[in-house]
Amino acid sequence: MSLCGMYDTAATLFHRDTDTRSASGEVTPAYEDVGTAIEIGFQEGMPAWAQDIFGMALEVDAIAFVDPSVDVRPDPEGEDGLADKLVIGSTDWLVMGAGDQGGRGKVTMVALRRFA
Repeated sequence: MSLCGMYDTAATLFHRDTDTRSASGEVTPAYEDVGTAIEIGFQEGMPAWAQDIFGMALEVDAIAFVDPSVDVRPDPEGEDGLADKLVIGSTDWLVMGAGDQGGRGKVTMVALRRFA
């Protein structure tokens, strides 16, 4: 079964780079441009089945599905804070988790949280 029709939304993926710090100590996230218009499947809102995905409770606002060849780097809260972000339209989304939930290498599910 082909999954090509599932990827119906364009997004831009940015990998998190080393943050910059101002003289007052304020941290500004720094991202490098990794790719443009990667195709994803996107579902805004948090479905009940995804409340405890990736073996941990995550605060997420949406789920995306990407081709497994796409390098998406999550960083759940409590680690080093260097998570990737996806830009979909004019909205930035922080990658909270990513993995092959089906275990077949066909699609990567990505947990997203709105990023201010």
